[in-house]
Amino acid sequence: MKFKFGTFTFLLLMVILIFSCSSEESIDKKNKTENISNNNSKEKKVKQDLLIQKKKEIFKYICPQGDKKGNSNIKGICTSCGMELIENPDYQ
Repeated sequence: MKFKFGTFTFLLLMVILIFSCSSEESIDKKNKTENISNNNSKEKKVKQDLLIQKKKEIFKYICPQGDKKGNSNIKGICTSCGMELIENPDYQ
């Protein structure tokens, strides 16, 4: 009788050990999947921001008087008013 009880106890402990290890692995896999999806969503946000920036035509340098014709990505002088272009605070 003691042999059957000991064998049963050993098998029960082994089953518990196996299931507890596999559940930790599945939790790790789930966390890795969530991290990957979060990184993908961050990358998508950056790409969307760049596309929006291109659509709005945000230039690195702008006319201090707000003249749209004088904006440029190269430092220089406004072609309309002749003032020196300043850095655009909205440019990333």
